[in-house]
Amino acid sequence: MQPADKLPPISHQLHNRIVSTLTSTATGPGDSAGDVKVKAEALFVLTWFPPALVEGSLTALRSLLNGPHPPLRAGVVHLVSETVRRSPAASFPTDTLSLLTHTLSDTHPRVRLSAVIGLRCCELNASLLQMLLGVLRDGKVNRYQVAHTISTVVPKGVTSLINVANARAVDDTARKACLYGLGKVYVAAVKGDPLLEDSVIECLGQTCSDVASAGELREQALLSLGCLAGYLANPLAPATPARGSAEGDGEVSLTSSRIAGVAIDKAMQLCTCDEAKVRIAACALLALSGSRGFGVLQDVLLKGGRSGSIAARVAAAQALRLCSEPAAVFKAALLALNDTEPVVRVEAAAALLPCPAPKLAARLRALPGAQADDLRNLARAAADKHASLLSQSATAGLRELLTLL
Repeated sequence: MQPADKLPPISHQLHNRIVSTLTSTATGPGDSAGDVKVKAEALFVLTWFPPALVEGSLTALRSLLNGPHPPLRAGVVHLVSETVRRSPAASFPTDTLSLLTHTLSDTHPRVRLSAVIGLRCCELNASLLQMLLGVLRDGKVNRYQVAHTISTVVPKGVTSLINVANARAVDDTARKACLYGLGKVYVAAVKGDPLLEDSVIECLGQTCSDVASAGELREQALLSLGCLAGYLANPLAPATPARGSAEGDGEVSLTSSRIAGVAIDKAMQLCTCDEAKVRIAACALLALSGSRGFGVLQDVLLKGGRSGSIAARVAAAQALRLCSEPAAVFKAALLALNDTEPVVRVEAAAALLPCPAPKLAARLRALPGAQADDLRNLARAAADKHASLLSQSATAGLRELLTLL
């Protein structure tokens, strides 16, 4: 990190002007919404300045934590967290941990959430870990974000998530959050502890196979396996950059041939199950897992898997849209277009919509006339059904495709 005295004068001037704007006038209940918004934006802008500059003004800015406006309190907590994350350990403000711990009890959920995320940059002791577990159970902060923070504490935090996820006496929402947190563990730390790695895999795998568990728990366990294997990105929270890294390249998933094999095996078992959420997640994982998983999807499209169910074929056809290989999608979709169920055919046509129109049209012209006409009608039906999900480029591509056919 570049020292403050080595930064260009313009950086100091801009920084000082922003800090002056934030601290020159006291905040109070009578502030207009516009004033609060401007100050919140100013706090956000400060996160882009070098930490060497920001650290010197944190003491003055922390006075905003006593103000009545949650956006400003949350902005200060976020600024502190970002500064700590991008600073080498030697330059950490000594009271950062106590500040973040104190704001965990703030009256506003946005401030509490900022504190939970910020704690990922700190070394968490046993008492703070227990405090976070209490926050996870009471649900006063987004439980997924709390579980993500707990997952950064290895091994105690990860073990705690496993224990809560396996505890049937705990409500399903907290258990689901813990399963999500297990999908965010750090590769280097967990792989250095084979027993802990085994425990993570065993917990997720058993939850996937446990028919007595709620469908949403089995779905989340499968998604977390997919995240660890590198097939899926869980959208509920961004990856946490490692301390001292501005780019976030310090956190990687627990990718290994073993976890990938477990993920695919569980998806193969569950792609035809009765639970809709679990079935859809399993098919999505298979579509993203390469040739082995895609071969299973094709088998489901042809036979409906072991059960021969319509629902399984629909889920497999929907999952085709996630595959990154147009040639494979085209081949599988053509198989599904011969299905006896209209809903399966519509989903297969929807899978073809993102394909490059000229290449797709060239292939479709080789089809028998009746099949091409049927596909044209199915494409229109698929576009109507999925209009809200299609991007502008996909919609334009559909119009081009219908013109070329």
